[in-house]
Amino acid sequence: MKTSRPDLIVRTFAALASFSYYALWVGAALVLIGLPMAKAFAAPDGDGFYYNLELPMTAPALQTMVETVWGPAPLVVGEVRGKLRLPLSTMPWSLLALLWCYAAVAGALMLLFLHNLRRIFQRVRDGAAFDTQNVVRLRTLGMLLLAIAGLNAVAEVATSIVVRRGLAAGSGVTVPSGFHADLSRIPVALILIALAEVFRRGAALEHEQSLVV
Repeated sequence: MKTSRPDLIVRTFAALASFSYYALWVGAALVLIGLPMAKAFAAPDGDGFYYNLELPMTAPALQTMVETVWGPAPLVVGEVRGKLRLPLSTMPWSLLALLWCYAAVAGALMLLFLHNLRRIFQRVRDGAAFDTQNVVRLRTLGMLLLAIAGLNAVAEVATSIVVRRGLAAGSGVTVPSGFHADLSRIPVALILIALAEVFRRGAALEHEQSLVV
């Protein structure tokens, strides 16, 4: 029983990775096909489909006093994140093309990530954990995470510039211009790259052992 548990876990993860991979294929195809179709057939009055853009925004300065054990302290609300619901019917085609390109590139990177992940689990399931291809796939996973983080940062800057130009005067909301990178993926990417080196050494030791035998 103890020897079968790791095999069951690996088979489960391999199945989940494969399911996520094919589900993402379907979801990406629906988004890439449905986005321009929803724009083309959207109601002219603005009702119907919306595209939600989550952006950093600078709201009008709000200040209040907060009581602490050390005494009253001012609380100032400055930069916040907002979700802008843009009607597809009034959205310019240039902005829609930008969003479509972002969705296409992000979907391709995620598909590559899930493809390499499922292949790793399949090789582990087949008893070849320290396969030389797994070394390349682990390193690729780390690089893909870095690419996704960079893509999200660039896309946020680009959409912020477009939305900032489209805001009417006196709207009371300011979209700041700046490079806001999500650094949460970077440690995971570095761990995957370091793990690839561990797998490389394991594959080398396994190869030497096979020659000795």
